[in-house]
Amino acid sequence: MSAISTREKRLVIVTVLVLCYAVVGFTARGRVTKWRELLDEAEKTRRDYVTRESLIDKRETWIQRYEDDRELMDRFADGVKLDTHWYKILDDAMKVSGLSIARRNISPEKPAVGDVHEIAIDCNDWRGTIDNLVRFLYALHSAGVMLDVRKLYIRPEVRTPGGLNGNFTLFCAYMRESQNQGTP
Repeated sequence: MSAISTREKRLVIVTVLVLCYAVVGFTARGRVTKWRELLDEAEKTRRDYVTRESLIDKRETWIQRYEDDRELMDRFADGVKLDTHWYKILDDAMKVSGLSIARRNISPEKPAVGDVHEIAIDCNDWRGTIDNLVRFLYALHSAGVMLDVRKLYIRPEVRTPGGLNGNFTLFCAYMRESQNQGTP
């Protein structure tokens, strides 16, 4: 066996160092990505915290707004089905506006948040013009009930110029009166 020359020793050291840097570089890339994700998550959590803290600071304002709007909400006795009430409001708005709704489905009542209940009405396959739709939404607003349109899909009708069709979902807020609570 011959002795290893200085040049070969240097090549071995450089090769080992290059391999070490390559291993560190490949493993560090994943760690840097994970670190950036954690920083983004921390920033999102911080913004969420600031928002929640701001809402808590405005608690009295929100309570006052709730008390002001609470009397405007429709009240129903426990166990009363609401289909006919909400369908009548929709029918009246459709008559005024000229909008036609082919299918309406009331979804099951959602659990109450406090004393406010909410129910969704899916209105599928409506037809009309943009004027009909605006008049319909205005008629709903004028009815004085707590209705909120959260999903609205509009498509142009191929056969009718200026005609539209689509679907939307109305969310209706109301309150229930229990037997022991009485009418406020």
